[in-house]
Amino acid sequence: MNLNECPCSGKTLARLIQPAVMAVLANEPLHGYVIVQRLTGMTMFQDHGPDITGVYRLLKSMEKKGFVTSSWELAASGPAKRRYALTPGGRACLTRWITTLRTYRDAVSNLLDTAAASGAAKTRRGGNRRTPTPEAKSDEG
Repeated sequence: MNLNECPCSGKTLARLIQPAVMAVLANEPLHGYVIVQRLTGMTMFQDHGPDITGVYRLLKSMEKKGFVTSSWELAASGPAKRRYALTPGGRACLTRWITTLRTYRDAVSNLLDTAAASGAAKTRRGGNRRTPTPEAKSDEG
């Protein structure tokens, strides 16, 4: 069994990209490549950076929903760059995300406490715990 591709590896946090982008934009308008750089520095991307194409698709989607606006900046030299800014609607959405994520964090913390108390996370090291034999299992049922 390859747990590296299992959701338990934490590599499938794609749904968290939206609040991450919003959090990055909460302080100031930024160019797309700066957004990607800041996302790359976040803990959730410690093992692998965000999907760059996916970030730009998300920004376009967020713009259609009214969460961000974008404008073109023309430089004296080089190509024009798109700058993204969080809208009031985007800030309201981020506020809701914060509430939701705190609720999830508390639920996950409770789950971890429950799992730890059950001994699920402990490794067996020759203690007196034993795996029930098939006969013992049939006596339980």
